[in-house]
Amino acid sequence: MEWQAATFFESPVFKFQFANTQDAKDFFFEKIRHEVNDTERYEQGELSHYHSRSNVFNTYPELKALGDQLERAGTFVYQQLLNYQDSGPLKMTNAWYNLCEVGGTQPMHNHVNCLLCGTIYLHADPNTKIQFEHPQANPASHAELYDRPSDQPNQFGLKFHQRIAQIGLKTGDCLFWPAHLKHGYSKNQTPGRLTLSFNLMPETLNVDYQVRANH
Repeated sequence: MEWQAATFFESPVFKFQFANTQDAKDFFFEKIRHEVNDTERYEQGELSHYHSRSNVFNTYPELKALGDQLERAGTFVYQQLLNYQDSGPLKMTNAWYNLCEVGGTQPMHNHVNCLLCGTIYLHADPNTKIQFEHPQANPASHAELYDRPSDQPNQFGLKFHQRIAQIGLKTGDCLFWPAHLKHGYSKNQTPGRLTLSFNLMPETLNVDYQVRANH
């Protein structure tokens, strides 16, 4: 019996490499970590978020050049790779630092207030990973209608059954992905894992609508 499989509707995650991340890392440890007050820091055990309700690229002029680069890269992803060419350039609605020590966990989640998400890795090592969840991975509302696929590799090399996809990262890597994708990690093994995450929206949406971003 002959058969074919077509992957028409894959969920893309794009990766870029940025060489100029050391300044953003140093700026965090020399200034932000010491000056942020409790209202601008949110802690989840070994994981801490800094300025998660604002945009660090607007708050600190020292970071503006990196922020501009990330917006240009995000615009390229959105307009050229994802092919949303009727929308305007992307702007950040918010951007924040994340510091995670060994053992920390970021529960699976997705983002609002954006159409495209991104994270740039300012300190990573061979243990640094992020996971993405298949958009249709959640069980049906009725348990009897949920069938759990095998965790073993598919003999034909297909990956439709995979609920979680994992990516390894290194310092300078920057990921972009559609905002609906759930992502996270568990039991971090990278000491001082430092990332800068951000949300992006186009200035104009489908020509007709003006989006007010935090810029």
